[in-house]
Amino acid sequence: MLAASIVLLVLGILLLVMLVIAAILVPFVLRWKRGRDEYWGAFDAAVAASGEQILLPVQSAIYRSGTVGSFSQTKGNGKIVLTSQRLLFRKITGGIVEVPTAQITGVHRSKSFNRSVVGGHEHLVVELADGTEVAYFVTDTDVWEQQLEQLGRR
Repeated sequence: MLAASIVLLVLGILLLVMLVIAAILVPFVLRWKRGRDEYWGAFDAAVAASGEQILLPVQSAIYRSGTVGSFSQTKGNGKIVLTSQRLLFRKITGGIVEVPTAQITGVHRSKSFNRSVVGGHEHLVVELADGTEVAYFVTDTDVWEQQLEQLGRR
C-alpha cells in the first residue's frame, strides 16, 4: 500500500513538472515559429515586389562561401532564388548574398571549394566576370546548372 502511494506521488510530481515545462516552452516555440514564418515571408514578399522575372523559385539551399571580394566567407543554410536580375541567397542567420546575373559568366560542379569537401555533395560553383566564384549546395543541381549556364552565355 505504501509502495503504491509513493508511485502515485512520483507520477503526480512528474506530471506537474511536465505541465510546467510545457507551459513555459509552448509560447516560446510558437513565437519562434511565427518569427520564422515572418522572416521568410518578408523574403518571399521582397522577391515578389521586385518585379523581376523568377527563373528558379525560392528553395532551401546552403551557401558555401565565395572566393575573394565582397562575398562572405561564413557558410550557412538558407534559401536561394534566381531572378532575371540576380541570384539571391538569404541565410537563416540574416546575411544576404546577392550576385547580379549580368556578372555570371559560367557555372561548374566541384567536389571541393575553398579547400572544403563535404562527403557525397557537389558544390555548384558560379563563375563571375571578375574571376570571383561563389558556391552553393542546391537540391536539383542539374536544373540550377542548366539555368545558370544559359545566363553565362548571354
